[in-house]
Amino acid sequence: MTRSCFVAGSLVVMLLMQTTTLHAAERRTLRNHVPQAVAEGSVTPTGTPPGSEQMHLVIGLRLRDPDGLKKLLSEISDPASPKYRQYLSPQQFTEMFGPTEEDYQAAINFAQSSGLAIAGTATNRMIIDASGAVGDLERALQTRIRTYHDPKGNREFYAPDIEPSVPAEVPIVEIIGLDNFQQRPSADWKVTPLAKPQSTGPGSAPDGCYIGSDFRAAYAPGVSLNGSGQSVAVVAFGTYWPNSVTNYETVAGLSNALISNVLLDGMSPTSNPGWDDGETAGDVENVIAMAPGAQVLVYEGHNEADIYNRIATDNLARQITVSEGVTGPVSTTMVQILSEFAAQGQNVFVASGDSGAFTPNQAVGELADYPYTTSVGGTILTTASPGGAWMSETAWSGSGGGVSPYYSIPTWQQSISMATNGGSTTMRNYPDVSIISYGIFAVGRQNDLGCGAGTSGAAPLWAGFMALVNQQ
Repeated sequence: MTRSCFVAGSLVVMLLMQTTTLHAAERRTLRNHVPQAVAEGSVTPTGTPPGSEQMHLVIGLRLRDPDGLKKLLSEISDPASPKYRQYLSPQQFTEMFGPTEEDYQAAINFAQSSGLAIAGTATNRMIIDASGAVGDLERALQTRIRTYHDPKGNREFYAPDIEPSVPAEVPIVEIIGLDNFQQRPSADWKVTPLAKPQSTGPGSAPDGCYIGSDFRAAYAPGVSLNGSGQSVAVVAFGTYWPNSVTNYETVAGLSNALISNVLLDGMSPTSNPGWDDGETAGDVENVIAMAPGAQVLVYEGHNEADIYNRIATDNLARQITVSEGVTGPVSTTMVQILSEFAAQGQNVFVASGDSGAFTPNQAVGELADYPYTTSVGGTILTTASPGGAWMSETAWSGSGGGVSPYYSIPTWQQSISMATNGGSTTMRNYPDVSIISYGIFAVGRQNDLGCGAGTSGAAPLWAGFMALVNQQ
């Protein structure tokens, strides 16, 4: 009798162990959601946010057939391929590579059954906007959100203490918004009051700054193209004062540009832009200086995935300019959106940064070194006279660049000798192109005039220049 009880008890234990293992296997861990500082223990936990506090998230789903997409992107950019420049429409991209309708609905069902409210969906089925209480998120994702103190930045932030997980059958690859550890600096666009100009002259603006037609005279002399029929998208993490651009047009002698604002993530046109106005306004000003006839689409939002994905699904702009970003490697969701840009023939110009040559101990800007973007560095320009011809150009010492710590060397850099410039033969080198980034006239905060320095000015100038190319 005792022996029978022992055997029965062992069977129960074995069954319990198998059940526990089965339940563990039924969940899938989502990687790279715990900041490195938390994982290493270099920041101090300070508490937990209230369980009822609302969090706004972007849920990312994985694309289908990534190998097929990679092959297609190679063929689209190969002049010897019959698919060269045969770009896809957003509908074609979704049909070929987007998550299936069943997978998308499964992700929505999981979010709703977890107590989350669906705030928005995407036509390419790549992302879902959702919001919910901290307590509901912790239960659904089997993690805990805690607050921490960052001694380096002397600030508080929140983040999960362990990697979240989801049921294995739910096709979610990433959840953006579970932490706010990474801050989003601009590419450090500096505008100095005219009393202290950052200019080598001789530009047409006050104190010798370069403005408006100066750029066209230097880089596109005698060209009548103005970007008409082209659209340039400006990525903006906040609103801006439209009067800033209007005042710039007055000083530069430009006609009123065709500008449309696309408001995302609950943005309001009446929101006070604060001090970030100069970044967005400067981007718009430099685009219209190079391509005054182009339409400028300013995508304003809080979450980068929402902004970039909307630009991809709208597919209106062949040129996209980016002056802001976080540090570190690109997220899975952003990688997929950038791949859609490439498949649709949308070129992303990213400021390379303003901290000079990249060093191994330095955090490179998130998109500046990614292979599917065009990284834009900065120069110092000298012209013959105000509105005159190009005379000379040298590298600006603040221009960001170097060897990527994350991405292998792309095909178009593999046949170039790196012997004299200190570049790598195995990893991605950046920037790809450069243009003036020092002594650029700008208007910010409605009527704050000054000279600017930074690759934030270079990226929109290159986007405007490419609008002229694509018009041709």
